[in-house]
Order: sequence, then structure tokens, then C-alpha cells
Amino acid sequence: MRVVNLVGLVLASLLTVHGLRASVAQIRYHRVRYGADRANAEALQEGMSFIHRWYPWHDRACMAIASAAYRESRARNEPAEGRFRTVAGRWCDEGLRLNPYKRQLNLLKTRLLAEQSLPAAITWWERYVRWHFWDPFNHRIRVELYARQGDYAAALDALEWTRGSDQYERARSSLRAAWSHEAEAGHQSPAVNTR
Repeated sequence: MRVVNLVGLVLASLLTVHGLRASVAQIRYHRVRYGADRANAEALQEGMSFIHRWYPWHDRACMAIASAAYRESRARNEPAEGRFRTVAGRWCDEGLRLNPYKRQLNLLKTRLLAEQSLPAAITWWERYVRWHFWDPFNHRIRVELYARQGDYAAALDALEWTRGSDQYERARSSLRAAWSHEAEAGHQSPAVNTR
């Protein structure tokens, strides 16, 4: 009986410590994520890094760092190998390790991959869509990716999965924009088309 009580006491103590760490991390997350420095990518990264060290299962902290770093890198027009893009990629991967089903992280991973290889980005997003197929938003992203690649048959197929949803018009617009861009490029340089 004493052994059972001792095991129960040790287990309760461990769970209490775990709960306290989670509580402190969540309070800090709320302050960092919604506080005065939320627009400062470096301050956000510093605060979220502390949260991750304190409670390494906090996938939202990873997502917040990755998203902020990605936004900052785009605002600075940073190259794909830039400091903020590297930070975004590292924290995106860590968040996906913790929660491979988080759409925001999968979308960010797709955006990061698209800067290096559009086919790799499409492969990544298609894998995610196989898991979360019935959301029209996911098919709108497919339309955008396939249209960027110039695979209009696949884009039209993806567009059908958005029909009747609030995502349809945006998907259709991105497909039309890609078609228009390609048509304009073809008309601007006829010498290229005659080869």
C-alpha cells in the first residue's frame, strides 16, 4: 500500500509541475502574442523562444514565431536564404513536428517551399489536402499553386472543389490572373513564341 501511495504522490507531483509549466507558458504566450511588442518580429521571437524552452509542446508559440519571421522577411523583401526566412523555416518545422495537422503551419511550409521549388510546394500541400480534403480553402490554395505552375487542367479540377463556397471567387480570380499574365507575356514577346 505504501508503494502505491508513493507512486501516486510522485505522479501527482510530476503532473503538478507539468501543469504549472503549461500555465506559465500560456500566460506568457498571451502577453507576448497580444501585447505591445506583437508587431516586433524580434521581440516576438525572443518571447516565444522563452515559451518554447519553458514548455516545448506549445505549437502555437512555434507558429507565432514562424509567421512573424515570414511576414518580416517579406516586408524586408529578403532573399530565400535570409535571416528571417531561415527563422521562419526552422520554427515552422518545429511546429509541424509538434502538430503535423495545423493548417497555418502547413500553409506556411508550402509558401516557403514555393520560393525554392513550386513542385515541392505542390507535393507538400497535396499531402496535407489528402488529410483535410473537404475544406474549400485548401482547394483554393491548390488552384493558386497549379495556376502559378501553369498546370491549368489541375487548377480547373481544384477550382471545381471550391464551387458553391466563399472560396470560389478568389480561386477563380487567381486562375484568371494567371491566364491573363501568361497571355500578356505571350503577346509581349512574340519572338520567343516563334522558336
